[in-house]
Amino acid sequence: MSRRSLVVLVAASVGAGLFVAPAQAGPSERRATFVAVTPKNAVVTTGKSTVLNLRVSIDAAEPFYEGKILAELTALNGNGYEFLYLTDPDGDGVYTGRVQLTPLFAVPGNWTVKTEAIGDETGSAIQGPTGRFTIRSKTKITAKATPKKPRKGAAVTLSGRLRTLKYGSYDGFGGRTLQIRFRKKGSTKWTTLTTVKTKRNGTYTKTIRPKSPGSLQLHWKGSTTTTPVTTSPIPVK
Repeated sequence: MSRRSLVVLVAASVGAGLFVAPAQAGPSERRATFVAVTPKNAVVTTGKSTVLNLRVSIDAAEPFYEGKILAELTALNGNGYEFLYLTDPDGDGVYTGRVQLTPLFAVPGNWTVKTEAIGDETGSAIQGPTGRFTIRSKTKITAKATPKKPRKGAAVTLSGRLRTLKYGSYDGFGGRTLQIRFRKKGSTKWTTLTTVKTKRNGTYTKTIRPKSPGSLQLHWKGSTTTTPVTTSPIPVK
């Protein structure tokens, strides 16, 4: 073999060594693990169920038995509990489902979501991610001014009642501090003049003397279990 032929052969061999064949298709990338509840801050109202939508993804090395994921919803306080099975209709690895909580069983406060699936090949329990969401009861408030047409510098008595949804019906919300706000005429800013605490049945009474024309209102800031609420403005001449 001539020197030139040998050089060509060596070069071809080196080139072949440098050539990298395309990688064989391996297992699909592992999916992100998550729990998403919508809405994350739900509100319970009378005569209407609270609808929650769940989306869950579990990172697992095997398919799930019957193609389902179990989701358990539990209230941190009280006896609130619900469960449902999630499915993956789109085949994208994200399991979805919807649940309706009635006002009677939608316990206000913080809830947890625990997920689990059964491996179709091993039969073993596969623990999924956990999540949280909040349920709050809708709150209502009334306000009346005496006299009906307050004037600056004159005494006006504000009275009414704060109520919140409890076990499917509205009841007095006692021991809560309400803000009495005032907005000067021509202004858009509300300032807190004073506060008043509701009695055991949710009623309140407070007498004040507005110093200038504008508007008055009562405001409950809400809590982890109840929604905020504000009365309509009461004009002050």
